[in-house]
Amino acid sequence: MEVAGSATGAATDEKTVSSTTAVDIGRHKSSKEKADVSVPKTSLSALGEAEYEGWLLVQTGASKKGGDWKKRWSVVANFALYHFENKEASAQAVGFVPLPSYTTASAHDVKQDFAFALEHPSARSYVLAAGTLDQ
Repeated sequence: MEVAGSATGAATDEKTVSSTTAVDIGRHKSSKEKADVSVPKTSLSALGEAEYEGWLLVQTGASKKGGDWKKRWSVVANFALYHFENKEASAQAVGFVPLPSYTTASAHDVKQDFAFALEHPSARSYVLAAGTLDQ
């Protein structure tokens, strides 16, 4: 991911999305207890300057054996990771992870180079992969 400056505040209107919809991307740590994910209704341009931005592969599906991978424009801003289908200014967020409550871990069990996991003890975990080590 590329460094693009410091984060700025952005007003968002949140809507709650069930953890089984296509908007909620990643994989669950436990299929017994699935937390709902709030995806802020915000455009890429509304985020302002990001701390990091770049393309990431995001694993979809709730299976521990994995799922499909989707290429998403990913932005770290306002202490959160936002995912967009493209990097156009008008693009709406399709994924959201509040970073302060997550930890990072290696994801050696997936067949993607430069893969890592965002893990949470009681909520959904995510598996992502960069295209290169520099991203």
